[in-house]
Amino acid sequence: MALFFNFKTQQGPNVKAGTLQTEWHPEMPLLAVATDNFVVSIYNEEGDKADANGITRANQSTVCTQLAWHPKMKLLCMGWADGAFVFWSEEDGVKDASPVHTDHAITLLLWNPSGTRLVSADKSGQIGVWKLDAKHKIIPMVQYKKLGPITHAVFRTPKGAHSGDDAMLGDLGMEDVEADDKGNNNPAKNFNKDCMFFFGGSEGIIYMADDNGNAQACTQALESPLAALLYYAARDGVVCVTTNMNLGYWTLQSDFKFHEITHAKIAASQGGEAIIPQVMWVGNGLLVTSNNENVLRMWNLEQDDNYVLQLTEQEDREVTVGRKNGLEKISCISFNPRKRVLAGGTKEGRIVFWQFVGGESSVAADDWEAFAEIDLDTAINDIQWGPGETLLSASMTDAVSILHETILKRKLLNNTAIIQLSPECVLVDILGSKMTHQVKSGLRIKGLDLFGNHFCVWNGKCMELYQVAEGGKTIHLMHKFETLANCVALHSESIFIAKNGRIEVYTYQIHKKQTLMFPENEGSPEHMDVHGDHLAVVTSNNFLKMWRLGREAKPTQTKRLFEDQTGVEVTSIRCNCDGNKVSLLCKTINKEGHTMTDTKFYVYDLETERLTSYDFNGVSRFPISHCWDETEPKLLGCETRRYRSDLNEVDEEGERSSRIEVATLFASPEKGVVLQDSLPLDRNVTALIGLSVPNLYFYARFSNAGGEGTGERDTHIDIKPMPNFDGINITDPKVKDALLRFSYYLTIGNMDEAYKSVKQIKDQNVWQNMAVMCVKTKRLDVAEVCLANIQDAVAARALREARKEPEIDARVAVLAIHLGLLEEAERLYRHAKRYDLLNQMYQACGKWDFALQTAEKHDRIHLRTIHYNNARHYEALGDLENAKSEYEASRNHKYEVPRMLYDAQHIVELENYITNANDKELLSWWAQYNESNAHFDQALVFYEKAQDTLSRVRLHCYMQAIDVAAEIVNDTNNPAAAFHLARQYEDTGNVKESIHYFTIAKAYKHAIHIARDNEMEKDVMNLALLANDTKILLDCADYFESKGMNDKAVLLYQKGGNLNKAIQLCAKGKLFEELTIIAENLEADADEMVFMRCAEFFMDHGKHDKACQMFINAKVYERALQLCLENNVHMTEDMAERMTLPKTNDDDAEGYRISLLKKIAKVAKLQESYYLACKKYTQAGDKVKAMKALLKSGDKDKIILFASHSRHRDIYILAANFLQTLDWHNDAEIMKYIISFYSKARALESLAGFYDACAQVEIDEYRDYEKALAALRESYNILKKAKSADRDSRMESLKSRITNVEKFVEARKLVKSNPEEMVTTCRALLEENEIELSIRVGDVYALLVEFYTSQQDHERAYNLIENMRDKNIVLDYYLDKSLVETVFTQMGIPLDDKQEDEDAIGEDIGEYN
Repeated sequence: MALFFNFKTQQGPNVKAGTLQTEWHPEMPLLAVATDNFVVSIYNEEGDKADANGITRANQSTVCTQLAWHPKMKLLCMGWADGAFVFWSEEDGVKDASPVHTDHAITLLLWNPSGTRLVSADKSGQIGVWKLDAKHKIIPMVQYKKLGPITHAVFRTPKGAHSGDDAMLGDLGMEDVEADDKGNNNPAKNFNKDCMFFFGGSEGIIYMADDNGNAQACTQALESPLAALLYYAARDGVVCVTTNMNLGYWTLQSDFKFHEITHAKIAASQGGEAIIPQVMWVGNGLLVTSNNENVLRMWNLEQDDNYVLQLTEQEDREVTVGRKNGLEKISCISFNPRKRVLAGGTKEGRIVFWQFVGGESSVAADDWEAFAEIDLDTAINDIQWGPGETLLSASMTDAVSILHETILKRKLLNNTAIIQLSPECVLVDILGSKMTHQVKSGLRIKGLDLFGNHFCVWNGKCMELYQVAEGGKTIHLMHKFETLANCVALHSESIFIAKNGRIEVYTYQIHKKQTLMFPENEGSPEHMDVHGDHLAVVTSNNFLKMWRLGREAKPTQTKRLFEDQTGVEVTSIRCNCDGNKVSLLCKTINKEGHTMTDTKFYVYDLETERLTSYDFNGVSRFPISHCWDETEPKLLGCETRRYRSDLNEVDEEGERSSRIEVATLFASPEKGVVLQDSLPLDRNVTALIGLSVPNLYFYARFSNAGGEGTGERDTHIDIKPMPNFDGINITDPKVKDALLRFSYYLTIGNMDEAYKSVKQIKDQNVWQNMAVMCVKTKRLDVAEVCLANIQDAVAARALREARKEPEIDARVAVLAIHLGLLEEAERLYRHAKRYDLLNQMYQACGKWDFALQTAEKHDRIHLRTIHYNNARHYEALGDLENAKSEYEASRNHKYEVPRMLYDAQHIVELENYITNANDKELLSWWAQYNESNAHFDQALVFYEKAQDTLSRVRLHCYMQAIDVAAEIVNDTNNPAAAFHLARQYEDTGNVKESIHYFTIAKAYKHAIHIARDNEMEKDVMNLALLANDTKILLDCADYFESKGMNDKAVLLYQKGGNLNKAIQLCAKGKLFEELTIIAENLEADADEMVFMRCAEFFMDHGKHDKACQMFINAKVYERALQLCLENNVHMTEDMAERMTLPKTNDDDAEGYRISLLKKIAKVAKLQESYYLACKKYTQAGDKVKAMKALLKSGDKDKIILFASHSRHRDIYILAANFLQTLDWHNDAEIMKYIISFYSKARALESLAGFYDACAQVEIDEYRDYEKALAALRESYNILKKAKSADRDSRMESLKSRITNVEKFVEARKLVKSNPEEMVTTCRALLEENEIELSIRVGDVYALLVEFYTSQQDHERAYNLIENMRDKNIVLDYYLDKSLVETVFTQMGIPLDDKQEDEDAIGEDIGEYN
């Protein structure tokens, strides 16, 4: 049990001063308190002064405004109202720092997590950064100046540096922001990322700074001054709350700019200017805010959700005026991250504690459980958790209370129990009598022990020894003496005191009689326990030492514990009665130095030298105290506490397990520590004191104790039988021993020994109790033996029948039900998720509400059944109203409610129920009821309400109101009603009306039968077509055929699907139009013979196109193709596709497919459908023929595309040859494809020829001999690579042509530079044989004529012109007409008619070309 002991700080005699500031050291139990008498005092965890006179400043009358402990060292920094900056250490005392904040009150002091930097700020906006050097001296580094008081700052925690509250905030593996080195203006380059901090104050702006003089504003001015500033390490962000409760959340970007994530208004009442909201982290991304309200507001930044934690009202005492109607307000809060406990203090002096029991992803007020509260009866201004998990300070106006959470010290031995009630008081209870005593000690008790009729208490400095008089009537103090004891233990006539690394043994008369020494490697004794004649001691180095006690202590065994584990520290030990087993509680210390309670419960067996354990982590618990049975060496008890919520700890109704539970365990040499049972403690039971079979002893929290000396039995001790012994009156030691052995063997799973232990017992209560144990151990085989011994045949039979259930928990639940353990059965069914069986149990117990709730959530398949059973239950009780509701919920009300009310003869109520229900089935039932009673008018009314048209028509016909019935049918077109009316007309011989209403009823067969009987062929035809039923259509078609009405028969045969018959009748009656309609409507998958008959019919009548379609549908493709050729039927692409067969792996079939494709392609080619022919040739695999067909189309683009994808040499050549027929000289793309196709085909001769042709075109068309020369050279180079037979002769010819062209090209270049050489070359060319194969002679003559004309040598020009005329060279093609006229004019020779004739001939030739 945990108690908060209140230690008030002692300021000294006759000293009264108000509290201004308090601050705990992060690691040491030291509390600094600043008061308004200008003193700062330091206190230990018990409220005693650690310094004698306090810290004061000489000749100064100013108060201390800020306190800040160094994170690791015993160094206190103090800021004062006059701006003084003072440091205190135990070695150096008080020292002043450099004056930085002169004349302005210090408003902020903050150390960085490593303790190397200190940030200070004052009311004027001055900020200072200080450095702690290696000699522990404070050195100023840099200063900043901003507007207004700076009130809040927080360091940006670098990666891996966690301290304080940050250690709790989950996985804080955030990456440091990496500065971008690009650009000299990036502020990230200059900041010292190892010492960055954020600050702000009344100005409402958040700044970022470091210790190098870099500072920048990160936000615009906020709405109001800052009330809180927090660093969110998980996202490298900053969170702030302003005084008007605006929440802002930003993350830090790579360029050191803020990115806003959240900006919201917290819905809280405004506390006024004097009230500053408190904000702090209470989880990963989870904030709590307090603003002088009766609620705490939680905000989850990760899930952007919030909820409210309500201040609980006290239930166990009279409510004071300030606490009525929710007027009590929370004035301050503090959170302990190590054990996840939030404390809230109120102005009425109450502190309430909430434990976080939720999951990491849950966001609900149920995540917090209020588990304790303390009343200080004085207004609380501030609370702070101290280092570790047990210290909490509460600041009042004129005092400070240090609340020390302490595990309740208690011990039970024989029939005496001793319990610590307060720091200075213990309760002594003599269990065999009515005597209880409260003993007020003069010590603040840290420990106690009990042996026989003596007990002692101690506080580490002094010990008191008491004796209980025989009978327990009085208690007196025997001795009180000072001793620096770590721990104390009592034995018969001996006191064992551990101090100074040894154990000193004293007599009860305080005479030392023995000293137990410990080697240095074993450490000093830390914990010890005496049980019987055995002493167990654990040292600081985890050595376990045992002594046998008598006249003197004799060592028996020494063992090093936890050799393979580091960071394990023993916190408590207990020894069993035989001295052969020792139980231990431990705590662990992680790498960060944080202490955590170990969830394992250890037992060391001295006989086997084994350390075994039982881990409570699986049920989210950890052990807090333990004890052994007084006489049974294997049985022990352990008190556990829940430390978090877990799915296994929450039942389906959302109820969590008890905060405190007591577990009983057995320590077995073979199995180790095995859990036997666990017992939850209710609110009235605080802690386990001890156990002694068959009872457990508890301390009751709210019992009314009688005053000391009253002589009456106090009720502080609550005795409860162990579950295994509940209901058994154990007076026989043999029965007790047998049950103990049975429990032990049953727990470790040794069923043979368990049965042997109890087989001789005849007491049915014992067997009944053992059967109950089998429910907890789930040993159904043992349960069968127990049931046999108590002769419970019904339970035994139920247990045998339960074997069919697959879940062990479901089978055990059956046993629990028959043993009356309904709550246990409910738990087992829930654990097995057998909600169907659970609901059966609820129904059998009459717990209908529970059954319905469970079915709603988990067993909806049986929900209606449960409602039905509940309705039958209410009906049996005569509660018809509830029965009606349940029948309706079960959806059986349409039958059951009328039955129930009719059976009860509540006819009027029945009619009202049916009328109000307005249900068609119920209304129809009530109408039938009235009809059966001859109340026809009433029946018609309810039939109409039920919209039961058939019954209305039936009843009107019965009442001979057939016209009314006909009107109803005409209005509603109800088929059933129409059928009934038609039968009535048929019976009366009204054929026309009968057929009409049978048609409305869609009873076409009946209508056709009447029409045929009355030879109404038109109606028969119409009705058959309306029916659209194959059988009816064919039957009517046969009828018309027999009547010789072939046209009607053909249509009905076609509609009925008998096409052969329809075609046969068409041919027989020469019904060409009807057959055409049939053919057009035939489906492609119809019978092939049908298509063939249609085709033959169309052939006979010259409809070759339709016949072709029919042949294709009949899959007679050759006949269809023949028909296309012979009768010029155009083959469409659709026809070709229908004749294209799918690919197959059968060689013969595939051969036929290819042959057919070629025939299709040939027909398409003949019909000039070249694209279709190309496609089919391609599908047949003959790409060359496909290309040839495509060439006939002349589609350049498709030819190029086909050739590009074909990758076939012949196709490349065909395509290139085709492209040469186009205007390739003016289309570079065509020329590119020609060259590409010839190259891909490796057709070098063709490619060389193409280049030769290119050269000739350049000469003939454009007189561009340079390009022609390049083309000839390319042709020559390509021809060199060819392997044709005439390659050499072609190359020789090309070489000669190239030479001549080269000469002419060179001559054209020499016109200006060397005209003589040009003339010589040209005349030489004119003398060459077959020069026309290389160049055009007219071009040579033209060059010379133009040259001589330019030289005014008209005579030679004239002679050359005459030579051209002699050789029939057209002058106009080579020479400009004006130039010729000039020459003739200069020579004085007129152009004669011959010239004009030649010109005309030239013009004609030009036009022809």
